[in-house]
Amino acid sequence: MSTPAEAGDAGTSAAGKATVGKKDILAEAEAKLAALSLKPADAVMAENAPAGTLGQPFNIQTNAFGLKLIKPMTFWRYDIVIYAEIKGGRKTVFFTKKGRDDYLITNRNYKCKLVFEAVVKAYSDFFGEPATLWYDGQSVLYAANDLFKGRERVRVHFFFSLCF
Repeated sequence: MSTPAEAGDAGTSAAGKATVGKKDILAEAEAKLAALSLKPADAVMAENAPAGTLGQPFNIQTNAFGLKLIKPMTFWRYDIVIYAEIKGGRKTVFFTKKGRDDYLITNRNYKCKLVFEAVVKAYSDFFGEPATLWYDGQSVLYAANDLFKGRERVRVHFFFSLCF
């Protein structure tokens, strides 16, 4: 259900003052035009510029690369979270959290990679062959094999001590 402001009807502002909605303004304008025996005209819009005619071309570089597979295969995508508990478990620091500072992002990615590699090695019975895993350094893991094959599909926690 929409509020009066969402519906465009008159309502009350946060300060308690009466407000006029878009529908009320439109109805008032149409009434004034009708009183003058006029009809609303169709909206006049500027034409869209054709694609590629505004701005300047520039080169970009991405870290996305295509794969050409010899034969079709299935990949599994997993969302992962890497975090550390500090101060005796009273505070949690998320390494997979996105940051705005380039240094912080690079440092977090490096730490995520270190932790991920250590956990894969320590829990090889779960992860299998490391060469079948692709980790983005943040929060996405792709696997060539179903990591939960023969297991219940529930959230899995791995505990590991690693000092940076």
